[in-house]
Amino acid sequence: MKTIKFLTAVLFILVVNTLYSQPAWVWQNPKPSGYDMNAVCFINSSTGFLGGANGELYRTTNSGADWNRITLATTETIQSICFTDANTGYMGAGRFQCLMFKTTNGGLNWTEQNLGLQYGPRSINFINAATGVAAHQQGDILKTTNSGVNWISVNTSISYNAGVWQCSPSVIYSAGSTSISKSTDGGGNWITQTTNSGDILSICFTDTDNGLAAGRNGLMLRTSNGGSNWNTITVSGMYDIYMLRYQNASTVFACGQGGAVGKSTNGGLNWIVTYPGETYFNTLQCIQPLNANDIFMSGAFGTITRSSNGGTNWLQLFGSVNNELYYSHFTDDNNGYASSFNSVIKTTNGGVNWIKLSSIAFGGPVYYRNPSTGYHAAMNSGLLYKTTNGGANFTPLITGYPSPFRSINFTDDNTGYLVTSNAKTLKTTNAGANWQQIDSTDNAYYADMTFTDPQTGYLSGYKNSPAGALIKKTTNAGLNWTEQTLSSPLAMTTLWFVNSNTGFAGSNSSGQNFYRTTNGGVNWIAGTPVTPYINDMYFVNENIGYTVSLFGNFYRTTNSGTNWVQLTTPVDYAIRTMYHNNNTGTTYLLGAGGMILKSTNGSITGFGQNENTTPDNYRLEQNYPNPFNPVTSLKIHIPTGGFVKLAVYDVTGKEVEVLVNGELNAGTHKVEFDASGLPSGVYFYRLSSGNFVSTRKMVLIK
Repeated sequence: MKTIKFLTAVLFILVVNTLYSQPAWVWQNPKPSGYDMNAVCFINSSTGFLGGANGELYRTTNSGADWNRITLATTETIQSICFTDANTGYMGAGRFQCLMFKTTNGGLNWTEQNLGLQYGPRSINFINAATGVAAHQQGDILKTTNSGVNWISVNTSISYNAGVWQCSPSVIYSAGSTSISKSTDGGGNWITQTTNSGDILSICFTDTDNGLAAGRNGLMLRTSNGGSNWNTITVSGMYDIYMLRYQNASTVFACGQGGAVGKSTNGGLNWIVTYPGETYFNTLQCIQPLNANDIFMSGAFGTITRSSNGGTNWLQLFGSVNNELYYSHFTDDNNGYASSFNSVIKTTNGGVNWIKLSSIAFGGPVYYRNPSTGYHAAMNSGLLYKTTNGGANFTPLITGYPSPFRSINFTDDNTGYLVTSNAKTLKTTNAGANWQQIDSTDNAYYADMTFTDPQTGYLSGYKNSPAGALIKKTTNAGLNWTEQTLSSPLAMTTLWFVNSNTGFAGSNSSGQNFYRTTNGGVNWIAGTPVTPYINDMYFVNENIGYTVSLFGNFYRTTNSGTNWVQLTTPVDYAIRTMYHNNNTGTTYLLGAGGMILKSTNGSITGFGQNENTTPDNYRLEQNYPNPFNPVTSLKIHIPTGGFVKLAVYDVTGKEVEVLVNGELNAGTHKVEFDASGLPSGVYFYRLSSGNFVSTRKMVLIK
C-alpha cells in the first residue's frame, strides 16, 4: 500500500468568470444545466447537490425547485458526491486526474485535494465520519481512516474498479472489469469472488452478507452470504445498469441506459422496470433513495428527477424538456418555439423561461406567422395542427396523411406550403383550412423549402433514380416546378436564400455538403464543406453566414462559404437548429438533450475573440476540424505566462501524445495535432496550467 499526500496548497472555491466569455453563452434549457449530471446527493429531503461534466456543481435547499451554482476552480467532470452528515461531504472529480473535494459547511465551500493520480474518484462510500472508500477506475481503490486527511491507494485484484462498498472497518467489496473482489482485513488482502462476461458498474450492500452488483447488458448479481456465491438475476427491460442502491433490506432501486428505472421489493430477486417520461431516452447515472418516499435521480443532458411516493411517480426538476430539439422557429428575439420528437416548448421572454405546451403531444417542423399564430407538423406521422393563441389550443388541419411533413413555409397569412418525406408538395390559400397537392417526384424525398417572394420558391431533398441531390424551383407560386442541376450524391437537407439570386444549400451528410448559387439556381457552385456536416444554416447576406453541426460545431463565413471559421461553444454534442438576428446580435443554438444556448453579443463583426488582446482567463477551444483526418488544430488561451501542458489521451486514459509541455507567454496559441500514427476513434485532449484543467473530446475518422 502507498499513502498519497495532499498538495500543501489548499484551494478554496472562488466565483470565477465563465470560460466561454466570447460569446457569453447562457444555458436556457435544460436548467440548471444541460451537461451530463453524474452525481446526485441529498442530505435531507430539502438540501441536495447535483454534479457533472465541466465541473458543474449545484446546490438546492428546496427539494430541487431552485438550484444555485457553486463554481469550482476546475472543469474536470464530477463523478460522485457523498455526505457523512449535514456539514461534511466529499466529492470526486476528474477524467484524467484524481481530485477529491471536501466540505465542512454543508457544501457552501469546498477544499480541493489533488491526489496526483489518473482518473477521478467514483462511488464514494463512508461507514462513519472517519472511514470511507472510493473507486479509482484503476487497479487501486482509495481508502481513508482519518476523514480524508490522507487517502491510501489500495491495490485490488481487479484491473479496473468502477464500484466499491465498505460494510465495516474490515469488510470491503470492490467491483469492476468482469469481476468482484472482497477484503476482510480492511484492504490488505483480496479474494476474487466471481468472474463474469460483462463489466460491473455498481455494487452495494444492505449488510455484510446481502448485496447486489450490476453493470453492462443488464448484468445483475446477488449474494446473501457475503459473496461466497453470486447468483445471476434477470432484469427484463434494462440494458446497461449504472447504479443500484438499497432503500432498505427489501426495497432496491436501479437506474441506467435510456432512462430505465428498476425497482425490487424483495431484496433484488425480482424487478419491475419502467421508463418514466421525465427521463425517457436519457441515460441515468445516479440514483439515491433518501427514505421510504423520497428518491432522486440524475443523468445525461442535465436530467434530475424526484419521486416523493417511493418511485410510483416522478417529477422532473430540470426545466421544460431534455430530449433532442430538431426544429425551431422564432418570430423575434423574444418569441420562439422549439420541438423534439414528442413535445413542443415556447418562450415569450427571450428564453428566460421555456414552457412545455400541454396542448400538443407530438413534435416536428414548426412555423409561426406571429407569436400567436403558428403551425406544427409531426416528425413521425402525417399530422398538421394550427394554433391562434400561442399554443394554448390547437386545431387539427391534417390527420392521417401517409407521410410525415418535413418543412412548413408561408408567404402571407393565407398562402402556405408543406413538403413531405415522400416527395409531395401541398399548398393552402386559406390559412390551412384546406390543402391540395401541387407537386410530386417519384422515388424521392423532400427535406426543406423556402420562398424568396410570393411567386418564387425552392425545395430540396434527394432522388433515388438517378441517385443524387434534388432541388426544384417555382416562379408561379407552386403551379409549376422545374428541377435544377446540382451534381452531388448527397441529399440537400437545408436551404437558405438571401434574395432572388443568391442562395445556399447544405446536406446533413459528410462530404461535399455545401453549395451556393448567385443566379437563382441556374448554377450551383461547391463551397468549402462543413465538418462533419450541416444541420442548419442562417445567412445574413451574400457573404456572411452561419452553420451548425455535430460535436458543438458552430461555424461562420464572411466570404459565401469559401472559408469557415469555427466559433466557440460550451458543448461538444449535436446542434440541430439555430436562430440569429444580425441587427441585435441575438443567437440561439438548440439541439441534443433539449439544449438551448443564447448569446446576445454575436453581431456582424463575429463571435471570435480578438486574438491581439490578452485573454481574460484560461480557455481550451474545441479542435477544428472535428471529426478530423489526420490533422486538426487546437487553440488555447493563456491569461498569464507560465508552465502549460497540452496532451492527448485515448479512451482508456493512456497518454498518446504531448503537444505542449513547458513555458508559454500569455496570449492565444494554436497547436497542430497530427494523428497519422493513431487508429480511428475517440480521443481527449487536456490543457493544464497551475490549478486550471480543462478537457475536450475529439473524433479521428480515417
